[in-house]
Amino acid sequence: MLTRIRMLRVGNLWQLLKLAIRFYSLQRYFKKLFTEEIDPLFSDIYNFLQEPQVKRLRYRVKNYTVTLAPFFGSLLYELHNLKPDSKQRRLLALAGAATAFFDMIYDENWKGESLIVFPPQESDDPVGKLLYNLYHLIMKEAPMPDGLLRWINHISKIEHESCQQKGSLSREELERITFMKGAGGLMVFRHLLPVEVKIEEEDALMVAGAAIQLMDDMVDVWQDLQEGITTPASYFPSPFVFAQHIEGLFEEIYAKLITAGFSRPLVFRFCFTLYAAFLLGKVHTQRLTLYLEKTGKPLATLSKPEVALKSNMSFWVIYFGQILKFRIVDQKIK
Repeated sequence: MLTRIRMLRVGNLWQLLKLAIRFYSLQRYFKKLFTEEIDPLFSDIYNFLQEPQVKRLRYRVKNYTVTLAPFFGSLLYELHNLKPDSKQRRLLALAGAATAFFDMIYDENWKGESLIVFPPQESDDPVGKLLYNLYHLIMKEAPMPDGLLRWINHISKIEHESCQQKGSLSREELERITFMKGAGGLMVFRHLLPVEVKIEEEDALMVAGAAIQLMDDMVDVWQDLQEGITTPASYFPSPFVFAQHIEGLFEEIYAKLITAGFSRPLVFRFCFTLYAAFLLGKVHTQRLTLYLEKTGKPLATLSKPEVALKSNMSFWVIYFGQILKFRIVDQKIK
């Protein structure tokens, strides 16, 4: 039994090493895509916007293109035991950039309070023109345009509803919007794969997408407090308790993916990869919560240096310790 547990732990380290190498390689590829193809598409909008907005937009577009798109895109491809070719990687990069731009449109209120409906109409203003061009570049290559269009419009409705009711949402409404926003985000990327989506898979990936959205809220918990933004994290007694809540979703994701007919090795790899990303935030919230308890300070009163992720030796000792222990037995995280 001890030998088997040791093998599982070595297996986790091996999985983590392969993940790190694979992601590093993907990031290099997507950085080149961003520099050579994605960033030039935004030149007109950069010339139109104020400098602070340009910095925020470029940072977000680069982050979505170079980090989020390759991570979650490859996660979905690997679930289907597939590898994206150069054309499919470009499509993922375009989708990442378009998602970042679309988020900024609603966040910055660039199109007023009206609902953005897809397909968008041709427009002469730089915002509408870029939105139109990005949409058609993606739809031209998308293997399942009808499903993709449905989910894009779904996200637009959720974003619009959230902006319209900002500050007046009940906890139940906030959790519903958060779930559907996260679910929609992952389903958009799923419809970029050349594989039909089954109902059971959609059900599983919607939960995974919601977990990813909550992970984002976990990372931004202090920043959201500073900006007066209420998220599901606001209703938990500490950042670490919120992280534990997210962790509980992994068992549901695993069970639903098994029900959807995916093999156990593929499902384990999917959950492990997602968990490795989640664990970075969980360890940070654990240390942050201990700091709050030690100092007695409320989270909102901390300075930015106090809440910054400190990836020192102590951080990695905790991180690798929990990675070594990660396993799923009878659909339970152990």
